Amino acid sequence: MQRISNCYWCSAMLMVLFLAFGATSLWAQQQLVVTIEPVSSSDKLVHFARAETLRTNMKFREAIGEYRQVIMPGEVCGKEVEAHYDIGICYTWLGKKDSAEVIFQQVINTYPDNMEVVAFSRYGLSWVDVQRGKFQPAIDRLQQL
Repeated sequence: MQRISNCYWCSAMLMVLFLAFGATSLWAQQQLVVTIEPVSSSDKLVHFARAETLRTNMKFREAIGEYRQVIMPGEVCGKEVEAHYDIGICYTWLGKKDSAEVIFQQVINTYPDNMEVVAFSRYGLSWVDVQRGKFQPAIDRLQQL
């Protein structure tokens, strides 16, 4: 069984099959079974290392893709929390304020007991506020830290 670790690739292959067999014949005559295995911890660590290198080289879009592989369901590698937060950092550097805000809030909601990551995420949210010119909310957020 071949491991499929990239959902985009899987979607593209399904579309090719759909177009190759035609919509009617695919559904009427063929049964398609796709199995997606969870990502192993060793694979996640490889993705994390790639993401860190990409982020260091300011290739934020590519880094986000690698970090997303780390936070996918599968074996725990110990870098999931950091990877999730780093996605928010990458969006911040890309100037994607809405996306950064969503990710930082997801991190806070997903890991509420991890006070360190909650604090860093609130700091990230304050930086988003500064980029939007909302200085008082940024100050208020930082004072809560």
